[in-house]
Amino acid sequence: MTGTLPFLRPLPDGRFISAASFGCSSMWAKPAFDRTEALRLLEVGVEAGLNYLDTGPSYASGEGEARLGAFLTQHGASNLIVSTKVGSNFDAQRALTRSFAVADMERSLTDSLRRLGLQRVDILYLHGPSLNDLNDDVLRFLENEKQRGRIVWSGVNSFDMDVVTACVDLPVDAVMIQYNIADLRAEPLLRAFHERRKIVVSATAMARAVYSPSTFVPRNRASLWYLLRALKSDPLFLVKGHRLSRRIQQAGFTSGSDAAMRFVAGNPLIHSAAFGTTQAAHMKANIESARHPMSEAQRQVFLAP
Repeated sequence: MTGTLPFLRPLPDGRFISAASFGCSSMWAKPAFDRTEALRLLEVGVEAGLNYLDTGPSYASGEGEARLGAFLTQHGASNLIVSTKVGSNFDAQRALTRSFAVADMERSLTDSLRRLGLQRVDILYLHGPSLNDLNDDVLRFLENEKQRGRIVWSGVNSFDMDVVTACVDLPVDAVMIQYNIADLRAEPLLRAFHERRKIVVSATAMARAVYSPSTFVPRNRASLWYLLRALKSDPLFLVKGHRLSRRIQQAGFTSGSDAAMRFVAGNPLIHSAAFGTTQAAHMKANIESARHPMSEAQRQVFLAP
């Protein structure tokens, strides 16, 4: 991935993944957001060229996978890259549970495939494992699922830098990490991932919109949800967002979301930049931004100390 960066980027098996990808999670997956609207939003994204859809069993207690499954039933999955996760799930009372026991992960993947209506997924991520979870039993489980044909690639989804660092030499094929204009901690590891031919996905490409305080004015249920999530993630996000907005202007951008997506898409070591939304206009705008990656000179504005 050198020279002018394409929107469709090569995967290890010769297929291509879109530089922008959609997370079938968060507010999109919740019953409060109309299911018909949710499916229509996926249509908008795929029609605009997006081909990677990520989800997980813990998102809205399986509703995220069920909604994606309904879309795949209607439109097919042959031209799409689909991923899900194991390690976080929900019990009969819809309470969140966590387990990396092999039997639990096998059951979780079986249930996920049923909800998705698929016989296999392209990537199966361990969802938020600790270092202790990255043991021989867990790694053997991933390899066995490849042999069974239920997954194409194994992966780890983590924002813990100790775990992400361990993934450099771990026998997994993909990493889904936190990497964006507000969090550059993973930057030193990207070259090592690339050299080991690992698929690298930014799970928070839009930096949770911390550069745009107006996003968090609680005008409706969705904006209130995003405000509470941002506060939980980082109580000082407004202060950091103010500093970041100055860099966005310095780099010559008037839109923070445009800068955020183009920053991640402009890194030749990133395969795809994942985002979430409940609005068709935002879906189209984010995909369009990913088609026009930020120049290296502009990226350096954000990489500077």
